[in-house]
Amino acid sequence: MKDPSLARWQAQLAQAQADLARLGPLRPGSLSRQYKDPAAGTGAYWQLSYTHKMRSRTR
Repeated sequence: MKDPSLARWQAQLAQAQADLARLGPLRPGSLSRQYKDPAAGTGAYWQLSYTHKMRSRTR
């Protein structure tokens, strides 16, 4: 007996992997959601942090 939620999750994972493969090469790093006012959870924006040529970069 196979768990239907597991099968659904595996299909979503396969789709996400295919979508990422179509993007091509990416820089290794981290993508995080930041807030201008963390206490209230407002002013959300995305922050990308990575290292390129031995220098830390944030965009």
